[in-house]
Amino acid sequence: MKYESWQDESPILTSVRAFSAEALGAIGDRRAVEAIIQSVKEDVVKGVRWRSVFALGKIGEGDHSVTEVLIDALNNDLWVVRENAAKSLGNLVSIEAVEPLISLLGDKEWRVRKQAINALGKIGSDEAVKPLLRLLYDGDADVR
Repeated sequence: MKYESWQDESPILTSVRAFSAEALGAIGDRRAVEAIIQSVKEDVVKGVRWRSVFALGKIGEGDHSVTEVLIDALNNDLWVVRENAAKSLGNLVSIEAVEPLISLLGDKEWRVRKQAINALGKIGSDEAVKPLLRLLYDGDADVR
């Protein structure tokens, strides 16, 4: 799944990388973790990055390096990457992600806020209660 710039010329190769990441996550084989982390960090294609982040949430349980990459992805410029990073951290029930997820509750994109809420609910930290209560008054009905 290593990204190389010449691959940009072929949309088929982009799709192959994106769906390979998703399939590897579904299979759940931990041997894929390193390659998927590399895709998150290096691939320039949005679809590859968000699918790689999503895949890590399926196979990264108990792996500190996965948690670090996902927490880092919460700051990505693309909302779909932030959204899937939050979802993955919730799936991994990553207690160390509580504070970064709380920070995400103020994200401008409602889909990101919604996934941060879901993730915090799965993790179940008392630290998240007050910030979550404030979102009962969020301007977006999907978040409330």
